[in-house]
Amino acid sequence: MKKGVVTVLMMLVLAFAGEAPLYAAESRNDADLEHIVFASCVALEFFGNCNLYAAEYLGYFKEEGLDIKFEEAIGTVDAKMVSTGHAQFAYPSPGIILTSLEAGLDIIAVHANQPVNIFGFAYNRGKIKDWADFKGKSIALGDASWKSIGAPIIKAAGLDPEKDVTWTTAGDARYQATASGQTDTLLTWDVEYGYLLGLGFDFDYLDADAVLPQLSNSVIVNTQYAKEHPDTVRRFSRALAKAQYFTLRNPAAVADITLRKYPGIDVTFDGAVKAVEYQVESYFGSNEAERVETLEKIGLFRRERWETTVQAAIDSGIISKLIPLDKIYTNEFVNDDWSRADVERDAEKYVFSSEAYKKSQE
Repeated sequence: MKKGVVTVLMMLVLAFAGEAPLYAAESRNDADLEHIVFASCVALEFFGNCNLYAAEYLGYFKEEGLDIKFEEAIGTVDAKMVSTGHAQFAYPSPGIILTSLEAGLDIIAVHANQPVNIFGFAYNRGKIKDWADFKGKSIALGDASWKSIGAPIIKAAGLDPEKDVTWTTAGDARYQATASGQTDTLLTWDVEYGYLLGLGFDFDYLDADAVLPQLSNSVIVNTQYAKEHPDTVRRFSRALAKAQYFTLRNPAAVADITLRKYPGIDVTFDGAVKAVEYQVESYFGSNEAERVETLEKIGLFRRERWETTVQAAIDSGIISKLIPLDKIYTNEFVNDDWSRADVERDAEKYVFSSEAYKKSQE
């Protein structure tokens, strides 16, 4: 039997055994890969980076000649790491991007990872009915910097973010604080909300996109790095776009990939799938019109979304003056030169192998 055939058969056997990815880019020598650091604004053992984990597992980064290292960087740390060259990529919230730019950090957004508003508020069912009910309520934040996310939403809902609500920094304890009534609600986002449901919290959710149709987390790079390494930025964007499309085609597979990487995540397999399904909405929107628009070219920024985002930040006092859009983002590196049919085949042939999946089948 030819060596190439043996290699393919071994890959299939290992994949079904759950020991190696079925889609790894075998033609790439690991020693030749370009090493990059991604600074994560959320905990690594979570579904917030599931598209990146998919790109890693499926070999999309390797196909682009990239080897990725993940580092946790909560709050404003991720933007600072990119600005100072300690990380090549991150995807902060728009509030962090804008406040960082106003503070003089050397960053620019290059890929619309989440082109719709993913944020909102979770609370015990029956506690809140509409936005007017937020008046006088306390809001739990994961980090003090998250106020740059929440304040524009509260302002857009017709309330004063300084007088009508109380902000409390509680970290991950905000889940229990809200469940127990210590705080009235918590700032969260669609994926985390899905995860909380999977953990058994009986929360309801108000989606901020209804009152503030802005964008959310975007991939940033150092502007000088983009000038010196444009092809690296382009290749990263392409790998990420493929992974986002894979997530759309098979969200359960991405849940499985994430649970393979981090088997200690405390959630059922069904709960993991629900979290990833919410992530799909953050990549492509929740209605048909948004899906059509975002699928035209995955990662492309829409000018009107940034205009809304910047104005909301000014109105809520997050930034003090307009920042020129060409200083905030560019579509120069968004790359649509890849085969959707190939990604669809990857999604169709995916083999489930996480322990959480196996347990769900018992």
